Amino acid sequence: MECEDEIVDGICGRLSQLSMNVDKAKTETDDTSDKSKDLVEQELLWAKLKLLQCPFSWDDLKEIVNYDKTADKHKARIAQTEKKLETLHRAEFLYTGLILNIVLVYEHFCDGDTGSSLAVLCATEALLKSSSSPGQFSSKLVADNKDALWYVVLACRAYLYFYSRNFCEVGRTLMKIKKFDDLNNACKAGILVVRVEVLIEYGHEGDVASIKHMEAALSLDPNQAEWHFFLGKCLRKLRRLDYSLNRPAKEELKAFEEAYKIAKHPVYAVFLAQAYIETACSVFSKQHNSGTVPSASKVIDRMNKRSVELYK
Repeated sequence: MECEDEIVDGICGRLSQLSMNVDKAKTETDDTSDKSKDLVEQELLWAKLKLLQCPFSWDDLKEIVNYDKTADKHKARIAQTEKKLETLHRAEFLYTGLILNIVLVYEHFCDGDTGSSLAVLCATEALLKSSSSPGQFSSKLVADNKDALWYVVLACRAYLYFYSRNFCEVGRTLMKIKKFDDLNNACKAGILVVRVEVLIEYGHEGDVASIKHMEAALSLDPNQAEWHFFLGKCLRKLRRLDYSLNRPAKEELKAFEEAYKIAKHPVYAVFLAQAYIETACSVFSKQHNSGTVPSASKVIDRMNKRSVELYK
């Protein structure tokens, strides 16, 4: 009997150990399954993030930033941008202030300071929420493009949550963002212009990269005077950096003309007048050097007359 009891106890012990092993294996399998499920969910979130439009997804911006090998480049960019914000009258230049904030959000993240990035993002959202006061030209620009600005700001927030491994908040934030392809043309154009405005904060390379996005925005929303004006300013800036191009190109003049044609704003008039003056001076200089000034005098007089009218 004792022998039988020992055999039974041994069998029971082995069965108990086997059961424990099975339970452990099941737990490990479940853990592996949970980890695999989490990875799949993260990959799905990342796939959705890559479709968004914001500094974290703009390849041309990342290429410019990565190309710059300057030590402490992000801290230098942050200091430069903050200095611009200090000298900016937010009430009059709210749109520009929001753009500079978006630059700071990205630069703080690139510098490894996600906390400061989120803090600036919260301040940007607060500015957007309080930007409904009428009366200022820049405020009108913000009001007209608030959906585009919110899109970019929320897209930045979704990326920051992802890099902070707060995947639940990533999902919640993504639910607030429409797919880019589902947006109306005016909103798409507004987002492209935000991209332009961010890029031009990154020097000559950013200026060059911005032109195609500005032209794409105009193809989507050709009746927005400010977009024509932005294109004219981009072309003007590039021209002035290239000393061989001291005469405004037809595209630059056309952009300023279209802006002023759509909205007779005094700022547009000044830029257009200046473009005509520079064109007249260039024509005069060229003809003077070739000894054919009289043949160009009518063209010069017409441009000067046009600029005087605009300055009035």
